[in-house]
Amino acid sequence: MIDLPWPTLIGIGLVVTMSYTVFGLGGFGANIVGLPLLVHWLPLRFAVPMMLVFDLCVAAVLGFRARRLLDRRELLRLMPLLLVGMVLGVTLLSQAEERWLLLVLGLFVLSYAAWSLLNKVPPAPVSPLWAMPAGLVGGVFTALYGTGGPIYTIYLARRLSDKSVLRATIGVLIFGTATIRLVLFTGGGFYAQRGLLYVADTYAHDIKVFDDSGALLHVIGRRGSADGEFNYPTHLAWAQGELYVTDTMNNRIQVLGAEGQVLQRKFGERGLQLGQLVRPKGVGVDGEGNVYVVESYYDSLLVFSPRGEFLLPIGGTGTATGRFYLPAGVWVDARNRVHVADMFNGRVVLFQFLGGG
Repeated sequence: MIDLPWPTLIGIGLVVTMSYTVFGLGGFGANIVGLPLLVHWLPLRFAVPMMLVFDLCVAAVLGFRARRLLDRRELLRLMPLLLVGMVLGVTLLSQAEERWLLLVLGLFVLSYAAWSLLNKVPPAPVSPLWAMPAGLVGGVFTALYGTGGPIYTIYLARRLSDKSVLRATIGVLIFGTATIRLVLFTGGGFYAQRGLLYVADTYAHDIKVFDDSGALLHVIGRRGSADGEFNYPTHLAWAQGELYVTDTMNNRIQVLGAEGQVLQRKFGERGLQLGQLVRPKGVGVDGEGNVYVVESYYDSLLVFSPRGEFLLPIGGTGTATGRFYLPAGVWVDARNRVHVADMFNGRVVLFQFLGGG
């Protein structure tokens, strides 16, 4: 299950509303408008099945009202290779790396936008043989992104001169393909959304995201010091729909959105004063949003506010209770107990956060 902060949920709601307003006006286009925006917050393999649920609801209403006007012969011409294309599309959605799928989505959206702007020639009738490539390519893009509508429309607009029949045929086609996608997605496990594994690849200077089968989905960041870039990232923490990254050699903590694409905030700076960072390692977050950062160079645990303001240090070099010797990691459990891996002392030190009152 994906845990998202309220501003992100509101943004997703606005995008979905805008997308299906376009669908209601034009009979298609919800995914081509909404999906490129939603993937900034959600994994593609989550966003596509989510939009399918809305596709079914809206297409059912539009298709039912206009079903008497549809052209069944054109639907039958499209369906055989459309089904083949949908199977291919679901296979790609399941197996391909997400970064390549997102690249293809971007190219598709840009290509369709350019074609729509530059094509000023009225639709001319075409042979029914064009149903085969239109069905195959449309099926692939329908399964991958739910964006097959423009491809079907380009073909059907050159076969059906009556706009009412054209709109009805497209509506029924979209509802039918959405129903098939629902069966394919359910069988493929897309609605059994499982957890994601985030790994700080220190020597590659990025964050890699895997699904629970170990397949690489996408990579966040690259080497550098700009926002969203890393220099030897070492530790991660997930809290309240945000990903906290210890960007060790940039001497800072970066806080990213659910999929790493949107930088929420950053804090920390290089220096030798109390509260500054030299070799930050572990990072953890308690139930009130306070951030705990292991400063391994000075054997301390530094506490920051949710906004990144330095609050207090804990520890210092030593073997006594509450002291550390080259601490490495920190983890905060559901009871707000702060566990610190005190590496060279060979122990785990436990603190209890009592709340800010």
